[in-house]
Amino acid sequence: MEALGNFKGNRDVARVLTSILENTSESYYVRSKAAQSLGKLGGMLDYAGELIKALDYPSHNYVIAQGALQGLSELGTDEAIDTLVKYTELGRPTLVRMVATQSLGKFVGVRRVYDRIRELLKDPYYRVRYAAVAAVESSLDPRFLDILDELASRDLDGRIRRYARDVARKIREQMQRGVEYARLREEIERIREEQRRIMDRLDRMEAKG
Repeated sequence: MEALGNFKGNRDVARVLTSILENTSESYYVRSKAAQSLGKLGGMLDYAGELIKALDYPSHNYVIAQGALQGLSELGTDEAIDTLVKYTELGRPTLVRMVATQSLGKFVGVRRVYDRIRELLKDPYYRVRYAAVAAVESSLDPRFLDILDELASRDLDGRIRRYARDVARKIREQMQRGVEYARLREEIERIREEQRRIMDRLDRMEAKG
């Protein structure tokens, strides 16, 4: 089931995955992988409807719902993103909220997603906060540095404090590499300009000679 997700845009594969996803005699975990792979097919195919329906399929530890959310994150359509945001809400099972929260890390460029992740970093459930930090880690977006620093110093859970501190460090290292890269480009451009001036002087000397 997992390997079938590599056949992007293949409708025959999509039909197989859909049939497995809907088959109640199949293993919960096989159906979960089918949901993930269905989302990965992407291309001109959009199976958000099938995946959203699968969110209500009963399974151990909500594993089918988790697979459906991961499949929706692969699709990345507006409907898929809205569904992910919806399933981060309080009242949903914690395991489901965790997967939905972490999946939002792919879409921090969308304003409503960015705002929602900031809220989830202050969620009353530590597992959801942890998943929100993981979402930030996948994006390494420096806009989250202020709240990461706050978590690193004040969160009641030591695991969250350590994780937030680690992700903040990674973001700052990336920013520093960006500054160093910009400086290197400036230095290369300065050397090129100096070379151009030297060549111009040589040309003028040759012309006079």
